[in-house]
Amino acid sequence: VAARLSRCPVERISDHCWTATSRFCRMNTVVVAGSDGCLLVDPGVHTDELATLAAEIRERFGRCVLAVSSHPHWDHLLWSTGLGAAPRFASGRGCEFLAEPGRLSACRAEAVAEVPDCDAALLGVVSSLRDEGRSGRIEWDGPRVEFVVHDGHAPGHLGLFVPEEGVLIAGDMCSDDEVPLLDLAGRDPLGDYWDGLNKLARLAGDRCEVLVPGHGGVACGGAEIRARFERDRAYLDSLAAGGPVADARLGEGAPGWLVAEHEAAMAWSVRSRSSG
Repeated sequence: VAARLSRCPVERISDHCWTATSRFCRMNTVVVAGSDGCLLVDPGVHTDELATLAAEIRERFGRCVLAVSSHPHWDHLLWSTGLGAAPRFASGRGCEFLAEPGRLSACRAEAVAEVPDCDAALLGVVSSLRDEGRSGRIEWDGPRVEFVVHDGHAPGHLGLFVPEEGVLIAGDMCSDDEVPLLDLAGRDPLGDYWDGLNKLARLAGDRCEVLVPGHGGVACGGAEIRARFERDRAYLDSLAAGGPVADARLGEGAPGWLVAEHEAAMAWSVRSRSSG
């Protein structure tokens, strides 16, 4: 993808993978080049960014042949007519979550509140991957893309790995900007997040050379990638213990919404400990 991509930071991270970073919470879109087009993961966010992304895909790759949403949150479910009519997928659990009464309309309302000119009618129009075993492989004419499904951060959250490239697409986990954001409405928020981290680590194994979080900077090299996992595990340990939490991501300059999410998670943890 060319460097003029909506004036967002763009970087080629391997032979066949690129990232484009939105100005919305430094959200990363991942492009994987195939033989007859590209696979697109989490296209976003603002309308001008999607328009420029569509133009660059046509110029560089011809077309988008397949798209994947890593999890059922509004900023990972966006689309535009310029991106074409490629099939769009999410995990089976993610699709079930979106099918619950009011879920999709709530996602669309959140999107319009943040991006008033987004194409809300196209948001969340996804089909289920074949993931009965909670893991599998994306079927397409391009580099092998493996996936696992977990419930950390969101129901049916996908982690994707491109083994030929050593690229792990982590969704909204392993960020240098955001502490782990638990799904507090889930059955076991802390256990689900631990499970998600462990599945991501097993998926990539020692083959991972580049880690792309849903939001924040890309991690390159084994040491930096291990540090991402270690920092998130340390946060979860502190949360499980009821604090205190020492994490630079919550330091001076942390956005108010992130601090509020952390405080809610801490309150949940204290309640869970007292009732357990």
